[in-house]
Amino acid sequence: MFKFLKSLVDSEVVGEEIVNKNVKTYFSAKKMHPNLKSLDWLMATYLGRMQAIGISPEQCMADAEYHCNIFNKISEPQNARALGLSMLMQERPDIIRDYPKFMNEIASIMPPNDRN
Repeated sequence: MFKFLKSLVDSEVVGEEIVNKNVKTYFSAKKMHPNLKSLDWLMATYLGRMQAIGISPEQCMADAEYHCNIFNKISEPQNARALGLSMLMQERPDIIRDYPKFMNEIASIMPPNDRN
């Protein structure tokens, strides 16, 4: 409850919540569909986040595979965290700008050849 209230006024907490929610969604997808692969769980996470912000999964299915493929090269749980950080960059560039820890974290997770 306290985190929720704090997220109403603290952008850094909002950023952490977005990333953590993506990680939680990834592991929920894995638990629900254990026979699938990490790319499938990453895509389910991506599509779930898109749906949460009002974009239907049908509209972004191709984007999901393209966007998630790079994170499929990273081991768990960093793959889900990197996806969450990437989505934070897309949704809230203000948070990324104001809190460099998020960019520093994704830079530390990504393989050197895949950093932008």
